[in-house]
Amino acid sequence: MSLIHIMYNEPVEFYAYYGFSNHKKDSAKYVISPDDVNIFLNNLENDGELFLITNTLQSLWQRENGTLLLTAFPSINDFIDITTKLNNVPIELMDIVKQWKEDGACEVNIDFAQNMSLI
Repeated sequence: MSLIHIMYNEPVEFYAYYGFSNHKKDSAKYVISPDDVNIFLNNLENDGELFLITNTLQSLWQRENGTLLLTAFPSINDFIDITTKLNNVPIELMDIVKQWKEDGACEVNIDFAQNMSLI
């Protein structure tokens, strides 16, 4: 899957993954608007860091309403290292990701709505 398969007009959810043995289902999620998603992806592309998303992007889940998702799951360390260098990453997102790391998270899951018109 690639970024052409995501819906750019849908919000994107970020949440922590703690590994199989420590998965915390109730961990906080952070949702960014479609406008902020586009800014975030453009910043990654402009800095040559889009692989943060594309290297792990897979169709793994669906929302309770049946919306199919494409999920990227970079390591939390890579996410922090790369996004710290970007402009316009919401401060609240960075704060929550740093808290997830302190709590023992190993990955940041990023859920995009899948563009079904291309399948």
